[in-house]
Amino acid sequence: MLERDPEAERVYDAGSVHFHRAGEPHSGRIGGRGAVCLSITAGPEISRRLESGPAHPPSGPLAAAVASIGRRCHVEFGARDEASDLALEALSLELVAEVMRSRDPGSSRMPRWLFEVRDYLNAHFRERIPLATLAAVAGVHEVHLVRSFRRHFRRTPGAYVRMLRIESARRAMVETPVALADLALESGFTSQSHFTREFSRQLGITPAAYRRSHAR
Repeated sequence: MLERDPEAERVYDAGSVHFHRAGEPHSGRIGGRGAVCLSITAGPEISRRLESGPAHPPSGPLAAAVASIGRRCHVEFGARDEASDLALEALSLELVAEVMRSRDPGSSRMPRWLFEVRDYLNAHFRERIPLATLAAVAGVHEVHLVRSFRRHFRRTPGAYVRMLRIESARRAMVETPVALADLALESGFTSQSHFTREFSRQLGITPAAYRRSHAR
C-alpha cells in the first residue's frame, strides 16, 4: 500500500500499523491484490493525549509490538462474541499506549486493585463487562488497567473472560447432562457455534468430542 501525507510518501507492507493525527489529510493507493484495513479512531480524551506524541509509530521493536497488537485487534474484530467488545477495547488502549511509548512505573508485585479486578471477572464472567466498569472497580485509568492486567496475567481481560467461560462449560459438560446449546448460553456465549469455535481453539478438541471422551 502506498500512502501520502503532508510529511512524506510511504509504502506499507501487510501486517503494518500506521498512525495519523486527528484531521491530518492523507491518501493511499492499494495494489491489484487488494487489502483489508482495520481503522481505530481514538476518542476525545485519548486524542488529546496523543497530540504531543509521534506522527507515526517509530521503527524497531516498538513498531513490531504495535503491529502485533493491531493483528490481534483484527482477529478480535472477526470474533463477534460478547467478550470481543471487551477484548477490542482493551487491545485498542494497549495499542495507543505502545504508540505513546508509555511505561508503567513501579515494582513487579501485583497491586491490590488488580486482585479486585480479577475477583470481579471471576464473579461476573457470564455477563457483558465494559472496560469502563473494570476501571471503576480498580479505581485506575483504563490504559493502566489493561497494561497491568496483561503484564501480570499474560492475557487481556477479554481473553481472561473467555478462559473462565470455557472452564465453566468444561466442568458442566462432564458433571451434568445439559445440552451443549444450553450450556453455551449458560456460560456466557452468544451461540453454540461461538462456544464450539472458542472451545476448540483453547483445548484443541470440539465440545462434543470432549464430552464423549469423558463419558462415565
